[in-house]
Amino acid sequence: MEKILIVDDDKWIAQMLIAKLNPEEYIVKHSLNGKEAIKELETFIPDLVILDIMMPEMNGYEFLEKFRATAAFILTPVIILSAKGKESDIIKGFEFGADNYIIKPCPPSIMIAHINGKFTDMVYPFLKNILLKIKSKSRGKKQKKER
Repeated sequence: MEKILIVDDDKWIAQMLIAKLNPEEYIVKHSLNGKEAIKELETFIPDLVILDIMMPEMNGYEFLEKFRATAAFILTPVIILSAKGKESDIIKGFEFGADNYIIKPCPPSIMIAHINGKFTDMVYPFLKNILLKIKSKSRGKKQKKER
């Protein structure tokens, strides 16, 4: 099961995403701000983070800076989901280490597609290598049989 951490002070958005994500595929935790999310990371290691920018106590940029400074989370995908849609906001998100930036409001089906796509991006290279090894081994067996 993949683990997702949603960091957003909008409870409605978090609840909507949790309701749309298949509980047989995902374990989802929700934090209301960056400070709460940092605390959550002590016991929950996410495979993906969905992050708002405008939050009390610790905003998304501050969280992302601390998150990326931790070696364990350097490669963990982060999708920013924010109402801040200016070009400068989006660029800043990527500069802080986001992998994707989606502007609110976003239809739930599109958000779910982005989430599923991030897991496909992570798994595909691994699976591709396995498939190439299997294909290579089966070719070797065929060549031995033909001799």
